[in-house]
Amino acid sequence: MILSGQSLSVAQACPRRFVLEASEPRGRWHPKALFDATFRQALLALSSGKPKEEVASQATTKFRALAKNPGLATLSDPWALAQDFCSTLRTLVEALSRLTLPTLKVPEWVPLQEGSNGELGWLCGSFADDSGALHRWTSVASLTEDSLAQETHGWPAFGDHCVTRQPTTLHIVEIGSVRAGRRHSPWCKIYKHPAVAGVWQFQRKGGRNLGERWNPVWFHEASAQSPEKWVDQQEKDGLTLIHHFQLKEATPEQQKDTLVQIRAEGQRLAALPKDFREIPMSRGACDSPYVCPHQWRCYGEGK
Repeated sequence: MILSGQSLSVAQACPRRFVLEASEPRGRWHPKALFDATFRQALLALSSGKPKEEVASQATTKFRALAKNPGLATLSDPWALAQDFCSTLRTLVEALSRLTLPTLKVPEWVPLQEGSNGELGWLCGSFADDSGALHRWTSVASLTEDSLAQETHGWPAFGDHCVTRQPTTLHIVEIGSVRAGRRHSPWCKIYKHPAVAGVWQFQRKGGRNLGERWNPVWFHEASAQSPEKWVDQQEKDGLTLIHHFQLKEATPEQQKDTLVQIRAEGQRLAALPKDFREIPMSRGACDSPYVCPHQWRCYGEGK
């Protein structure tokens, strides 16, 4: 069995979903989950030296294809939401291309133990640079103490750090939230001056709001905008949407205890029934933090 920070988080929230994801075809994507998977692959390509235009094109093409089949798990208009996420990918790729990125790669899985239920290993969700140091890239609606704590304490970051014993940097991108079916984020929404042509802004100096008369415009509707101009304006307006934090190094005792926990969970999960119907539902996880893509199977509803 190969665990990861993501799969262990899923398993502890809902063992039934853990079994489903190991044995059943994926259901519809939650929009943010699809975005995270796509932008991380785009980041990997950028770090290897691929041209930003090619990276952005491949990322948006992939997002649209998966948003169509198997589809997005949303009550909103999936096409409008997909447009906003693709716009976010285009402008984010431009911003990432302006950073000094190390060459990143996906680390090989790490063996943890052998036992009666087979070998247990750990697959890092974080990328590794040439020195072996880890880089955990993720997105949040907004950077708060709570969202930072969740990233710092979660299995994807802390588990990777303890298993590899490597320095770990958290890279967090703020992407805004979805309201009324649209993503409200400086990555895909800007404001146009109500009277002066060609004047676009995200905020006034000092972070002050622009006022009600300024008209919101989404990136894919703004023919005069390009990713380069968009990110130029973000920089001019003083927006900081990508944040970097060094994860505090775990003590030897913390590392040892974390590995003991992972091994114990590996034994428990290996003993789960293969048929998800034999596992009680974890109803508290059906819709939190978002709708489970396998929910339709558990409720016996049509896809």
